[in-house]
This record gives sequence, C-alpha cells and structure tokens, in this order.
Amino acid sequence: MVVITIIGILASLLFFSGTDARQGAALTKEAATLEQLNLAMKLYRETTGHYPPGQDNCSACSLRAGNYGDAQTQWQLVASALAPDYIGSSISVDAWGNPYAYDNNYRFADSDLYTILCSMGPDGVLQTFLFPNQSDYELDQPDPPVQGDDLCLFIL
Repeated sequence: MVVITIIGILASLLFFSGTDARQGAALTKEAATLEQLNLAMKLYRETTGHYPPGQDNCSACSLRAGNYGDAQTQWQLVASALAPDYIGSSISVDAWGNPYAYDNNYRFADSDLYTILCSMGPDGVLQTFLFPNQSDYELDQPDPPVQGDDLCLFIL
C-alpha cells in the first residue's frame, strides 16, 4: 500500500512538472511568433507605406466587445496580407487557438498612435485595455500597460 502511494505521488509530480514545461514552451513559442509578425509587419510597411491590411483594422476592438468571430475575420485580413511574401505561411491563431488582438493605428507616418499586436495568452481573454479616458495608445506613453497573461507588442 505504501509503495502504491509513493508511486502515485511521484506520478502526480511528473504530471504537474510536465504541464508547467508545456506552458512555458507555449509562452516562448508565442513570444517568438509575435516577434516574427512584428518583423513581417515592419517589412510590409517599408514596402507599402502602411501596416496591413491597408485599411482600418481593429480585431482588438472586436475582442473587447466579445465578438470573436469578427476578430478572427479582421485578423485574417492581416494574415492574408502578410502571407506568403512576408511570413511564408499564414499565422491565423496564437499558440492557444485564439485570434490575435490587432489595431493598426499607426498606419501613416504622421500618426501619434501605436499599432498594437497581442496574443490573449493561455486564458484566451484580452485583458490589456485602454485607460477609461483613452481611445488609443498614444506614442507619448513610454511603456503601455500589458495586463494579465497577455503577450503584446506596441509597434512604431
């Protein structure tokens, strides 16, 4: 009986350490994917003069309103603009299967707003929101706040 208990304890330790390792690997992979998308967007902007898809696009706005279907459609416009010339293959969802939160505010050179790209993280909830008196993240904010387990880039 003691042996079975010890085996059960060891098995549970292995299970939980394996889960933590998988979660850490997913976070690392997603951070690398965001950097890849960041580079692709900058190359796209260098070529076209604007961030993709070339029109106002705010999947982040749809996600804040709880409309995941619209957010996925908005993000697909961005992914389609980047693939295959800038990222090779389309990146349609983050490491956890959620659409990316994107707002291409900084479409033109005279804009004073960040372009935002976020993964909602493992919980699938966009927690990075604007302050109540803001409509967009402005460039004079040195470090815009990232909340919860979101992974975000604020692109210039």
